[in-house]
Amino acid sequence: MVALLRGRLTPAFLPALLAGGVSVLGFAPFGWFVLVFLGVGALAFLLERAPDARAGFMCGLGWGLGAFLAGVSWLYVALNRFGGMPMPLAAFAILLFCLYLALYPALAGALYVRLRSGGLVWRGALFAALWILAEWLRGVVFTGFPWLATGYSQTPPSPLAAYLPVIGVYGVGGVLAFVSALAALAPWRQMRGLPRPLAIIAGVFVLAVGLGRVEWTEPEGEPLSVALIQTNVEQDLKWAPGHFAEVLQTNLRLVSNSRADFVVLPET
Repeated sequence: MVALLRGRLTPAFLPALLAGGVSVLGFAPFGWFVLVFLGVGALAFLLERAPDARAGFMCGLGWGLGAFLAGVSWLYVALNRFGGMPMPLAAFAILLFCLYLALYPALAGALYVRLRSGGLVWRGALFAALWILAEWLRGVVFTGFPWLATGYSQTPPSPLAAYLPVIGVYGVGGVLAFVSALAALAPWRQMRGLPRPLAIIAGVFVLAVGLGRVEWTEPEGEPLSVALIQTNVEQDLKWAPGHFAEVLQTNLRLVSNSRADFVVLPET
């Protein structure tokens, strides 16, 4: 990896970086889920034009770095402000962390360029399979860090949300990658080659409509009332030794005042 980073950045690195950063806007609180299709499709487009596996690695690294710098850089505040880590060290730690997370799409990109062959549908399926593998590995290696798995962006009103009860987050991420790759790699200037990828993409969304009509769960027994406790205590005060008893009493008071059958408390 160090040897790759020492070399000259490929021309596609910066576009991939931008595509990854834009994709984060598809997650909450923004929820512009279409941007994830565009961001992942842009990566597939760039990978298809990568001349070798090294260029594919750099494309994936750029995409991942853009996504994770935009999506998890807020951890800097936890390290610097609440963890007491010096500013330069905290910034460097976040950069290293994001580089580590970016290794997964980078390896997927390198493998795609190395293995790509066959027709459009096969390449789209290969891209989707490697995408699922990369996100799954990121979620399990070293106990895992599954934040920003692309399937999480496809909550309602995204049509792909209908697939979540069937194939889960990683499966939905794979479907998203497949559709995005087909759209990005389709020969839009050659009408003769368009019907097949367009039919597959349409089929994915038609099936989503059907799945969305299925009731996957049924109520059983009497309904339970649920309350969510939010003390709304500032982070500076929450961890201050002199305010521990006050915060604890606030939680206890809110719980005792609740008439709900099931009470959910903050994890901290």
